Amino acid sequence: METLLITIEELRTYVDLPGNLESTYITPRIAEAQIQFVEGMIGPDFYNELTAQYPDGLSYANLAFLPYLKPIIAFRTYQLYLLSDGMFNTPMGLRTYGEDNSTPISQERRNSLVSKYRGLAEAKEKTAHYFLSNNLDDYPLYSTYCGDVKPSKSFGISAIKRGNRRGSLPPLGTGKTWRDPR
Repeated sequence: METLLITIEELRTYVDLPGNLESTYITPRIAEAQIQFVEGMIGPDFYNELTAQYPDGLSYANLAFLPYLKPIIAFRTYQLYLLSDGMFNTPMGLRTYGEDNSTPISQERRNSLVSKYRGLAEAKEKTAHYFLSNNLDDYPLYSTYCGDVKPSKSFGISAIKRGNRRGSLPPLGTGKTWRDPR
C-alpha cells in the first residue's frame, strides 16, 4: 500500500468532500494523485524519500515542504475523484454510488469543477516549485532531478504568467527551463 502524505481529514480542509464518504472511495485517488502528479513534479528519488520518512521521521527540510505539498495532493485528488464519477472497484466490477433521491450533476458542471481544481493545483505546484528552487541546498534529490538551476531573486504574478502550458515554472532570469517529466 502506498504511503499517503495526507489524511482524509486534512483533505477535507481543502476540498468539500461528502461527510459520509467512505475512505475506500477516496484513498485510491490520493495514492493516484501522489504518484501521477507529486512524483512527477519532484522526481522519484525525492518522492521516495518523503514517503519513507512520513509521518514520524521527516527531516526538518521535508517537514517545511509539506505545507506546499498537501494542497497539491488535495486538489489533484479531488480532480481525479470528480473525473472518476465516484466509481469504485468491487468484486462485481465497477460501481458508482447513488441515492434514490439525488440527481447527478451535468457534464458541463463537472468539467467546470475539474478545471477549477486543476487550476488551483497548478498554482500550488508553481509555488512549490519556486520554494524548492530557492532552497536547492536543502533538497539535493530535487536539485538532481530538476537540474541544478537557481531562480532569480524576484518572483511575482508575471512569473506565473510566464510558466509554460504544462504547469511547470521555469527558473526566472536563468535562460534555462525545468525538465518536465510528464
